[in-house]
Amino acid sequence: MLNTIFTWIKTTLQESISVQKHPFRYCTLATMDVSAPKLRTVVLREVTNSLSILFYTDARTQKVKQIQRNPKASLLFYDPIKMIQV
Repeated sequence: MLNTIFTWIKTTLQESISVQKHPFRYCTLATMDVSAPKLRTVVLREVTNSLSILFYTDARTQKVKQIQRNPKASLLFYDPIKMIQV
């Protein structure tokens, strides 16, 4: 069962790259600032077979500085129609 769920997540994330209006295409990135978590929307650009996830950002942004200070980050993918979060 767990293997089936994992396979579905991987396939769905990879499909979201090429499907323009896929709900997982835009995801929420959470990083940690000095005093509080910071969340923002990023555009998913690539998901590899090993589940490395790629999105682009300007190197001068606060999120880059936050990840450099604390590399622990989180991504949230949400499908409002199926009401599924990953």
